[in-house]
Amino acid sequence: MSSQIPTLDIRRFTQPTSSEDRQAFIDELGAAYREWGFAGIRNHGIPQAQIEWLEVDLAKTSLQTIALAHHPLDEQEFDDAIASNLNSLLYTEATLL
Repeated sequence: MSSQIPTLDIRRFTQPTSSEDRQAFIDELGAAYREWGFAGIRNHGIPQAQIEWLEVDLAKTSLQTIALAHHPLDEQEFDDAIASNLNSLLYTEATLL
């Protein structure tokens, strides 16, 4: 297994420079799925605002699942947990950029 999650440019599939390049993208994506179970896709055209909304929504869903599994949180505890998780996500994202 390679040490880095594969990140592929979707334009090699949607706007290939050649049929060989398109096939290479398909092969690399298949290899990534077999080795990692997923791959990063860049140049997909999804606006950053939608990605950030999804990250927040996923964080909320994760916290709700944990809360339900362990103990109910009151509204303020839940809001505090969301804020903490969101700050962690933003910090992580900022350090990766």
